[in-house]
Order: sequence, then structure tokens, then C-alpha cells
Amino acid sequence: MHNSRLGMAHSEHVLRTAHGDSLSYGLCPSSPAARAYVIGVVAEISERYRPDRVELESPDFMEFDHGFHYEKDGLGLLPEDLFLLGVCFCAHCQKRAKSNGVDADAGQEVTHRLLDQSFEREIPETQFPDFPATKRNAFSDHPDLFDYLKWRSEPIVSLIRDIRAAAHPDSRILLIDDINSWWRGVDLSTAATYFDGIVYCAYTTSQEQILSNLENVRCVIGANKTLIAGFQLFYPEVSDRADFAARTDAALQVADGCNYYNFGLVPNARLSWLSRNYPKAYD
Repeated sequence: MHNSRLGMAHSEHVLRTAHGDSLSYGLCPSSPAARAYVIGVVAEISERYRPDRVELESPDFMEFDHGFHYEKDGLGLLPEDLFLLGVCFCAHCQKRAKSNGVDADAGQEVTHRLLDQSFEREIPETQFPDFPATKRNAFSDHPDLFDYLKWRSEPIVSLIRDIRAAAHPDSRILLIDDINSWWRGVDLSTAATYFDGIVYCAYTTSQEQILSNLENVRCVIGANKTLIAGFQLFYPEVSDRADFAARTDAALQVADGCNYYNFGLVPNARLSWLSRNYPKAYD
């Protein structure tokens, strides 16, 4: 759903904040047209080319702070503000939520009010000190908003379901996930019913946390789903060859394999770090 070109060309299908501002870099997973487009793309690719797997990178609600271009923040937005600014209240979300018995108007009013209160403060001051540690539960004292936040996983889960149904059975459908996907509305345990596995991005995860994070993911998705660890070779997140090796060793205790991204943004000399895991590529 991350597509600025289509978003700018079709503003009626992009994410919208509680104030009605469009986030043109993200198509909304509640939009019937956006859903049909994504489902059609995956169906055509899998039918024509029969890839072993198709990876879904952003079938969710893009974060507000993903941003577009040269944006400035003079307020000092807190994590709770950034989260609430990324909660979509477009017409498609409103209609879909209401059809599921959720009062989207009330949820939008609460979000609008909370953001306005934050914007008016002289100095940033948290309204939700337990956020993001307690995730969406931090907003449980605001039942209209909380109900809406619980609902917003539905468009994502159903989209993954419909993509799996439309794709050729020879192509596995993998969700690209990370530790903060809940922020974008992903309910991993429910979505796991429909996808064939996940690519878990551990780009900036500390070396010490990689194994435990992947073990948690394995518990959620089950033993029969594919689990791939996603890495990149960026410095200083990965400090040297030994750090990189330790990360992949930790991951492969649980994961079925590793993906490596963004080679074009690192020096060629750093690619040799892969030789330990893939020696035949360097014969």
C-alpha cells in the first residue's frame, strides 16, 4: 500500500488523519479500489510467473512519521501523537468500521480532540505515559477510540486473506513484518491464519534481542509457517563482520533462512560479510 505515485493520482483512496489531512504516500487497505489493485497484482504475478513466494511489504496502515518529503515538526510530537496521526479515518474506513458495528465518528472525535490538546501545549507533555509499552491498551480509558483501534486490524487481515485466495497455490504468500507492526494495525496471530509465513525485519534489532524476538514470532505463527529473518548491512546498526555473523547465527537458530536488503546503499567491500553464509557466491 506504500505508493506515493498512485496516492497522489487517486487521493480519494489514501489514508486520512482525524483532521481529514491526506497521507498521499499510503493507500488505505479499507479502500475497495486499492484492495482490488493489490489483489490483482499478486494474482497476475503468481499466475504468470509462479514465483516460489510473494512478499507483502505494506498491506497495512502506513505510519504518519513515514513522511513524504522535507517535513518539519515544530511541536515536538510524542510517540502517542505520531501514532494517533497515523490512525486512518477516511470514508472507506468509516464505512467499513460502521458495517462492523464500530462507531467510527466517535472514535474520530476522540482522536481529533486528543491531538488538538497536544498541539496546544507550550511544551510536549504525554497524555499516555504507558504508550507505546502497552501498545493500543494505553487508550483503553477512551472506549470509542479503543474500539476503533481494535477494529483496524480487520481490513488488513481480510486483505491478506483475499490475496492468499487469489494467488496461485504454487506461490507462497509471506508477510513482511517487524516488532512494531501492531502500530500499523497488524494483528499477527489472526493474520497467520491466512499467510504462509513471514519475513521478520530485524534491521535495527540489537544482537541480543534477535533470538528472543524470533522465538516470540515463531510461537505466534506456529511451527509449520515459513519464518525468514530480514537483515541489512548498514553501519553503525551492524558494526562489523563479526557482529553480522553473530546476528545471522542467532536468527538461524529459529528462522528457516535470511533475506538481505539494500545492497545498493553499502560499499562493495561490505558485501564480503555474506561470504561466511554463502561461500559459493565468492568462489
